[in-house]
Amino acid sequence: MKLDAHQHFWKYNQQDYSWISGDFMPIAKDFMPKDLKPLLDELGFEGCIAVQARESLIENGFLLDLAEKYDFIKGVVGWVDVYSPDMEKQLAQCAEHHKMVGIRHITQKEEPDFVMSIDHLAMVKCLNKYEFTYDLLLMPPHIKPSVDLCLKFHSQPFVVDHIAKPYIKNNLVEPWRSDLKKLADCENVSCKLSGMVTEADWDNWKVKQIQEYAEMVIEIFGIERVMIGSDWPVSTLGCDYGKVMNIVIDLINTFSEDEQKAILGENCSKFYLG
Repeated sequence: MKLDAHQHFWKYNQQDYSWISGDFMPIAKDFMPKDLKPLLDELGFEGCIAVQARESLIENGFLLDLAEKYDFIKGVVGWVDVYSPDMEKQLAQCAEHHKMVGIRHITQKEEPDFVMSIDHLAMVKCLNKYEFTYDLLLMPPHIKPSVDLCLKFHSQPFVVDHIAKPYIKNNLVEPWRSDLKKLADCENVSCKLSGMVTEADWDNWKVKQIQEYAEMVIEIFGIERVMIGSDWPVSTLGCDYGKVMNIVIDLINTFSEDEQKAILGENCSKFYLG
């Protein structure tokens, strides 16, 4: 089964989606399942994982309602308040829904030392109890402390979103690559081949440039721990859905059939859906 491992839905309003500002204003509009389904169908993808896009418990209900209505939404990565005394109660409530498969915190906006903070460690410690995966939304400075996190919780499944957002626009590779190699040494960590165009020059990116970063990630993590993701609709800032997905699809077209199936959906299914 082909799966898009990372995309978002929203009914836009400025208060809930304040991060959509400035250069991001072209995506300040509604993006719903009816908009994504034809794009999935065109590429032969049978489903997707919907990932939280706002820091609110309301987001969980919104995405789960959509997942119940639309069967192609195979799982939801939700949000809980890491700073709340009710954090574990929130996780328990999430666990009542069979399509809630994981949790994400917007770590990229935090200082790197947040990764090993008491509040964050307490939340990550609880995830395994409720059989939740954890999406690591990182910038390059967060990678090193995330190695310590993933070693500490060696039985917790982690996945890195957007290849940890290297500075593709500036063609920078180090220290991102070296740090990512250390993170990949943790066998409980996978990586999404997603969000790459967004880190490039939206008006002047090249397929080869993006594919070079994707190739490095595949080499670092191996075929069995990478998965394709669109980051739609954020990715539309740089190109349309088909173009962003074909960056990876075309890159791996010389791989074996089994390897292509793994990257285009089977790894995602194993990671999120069991």
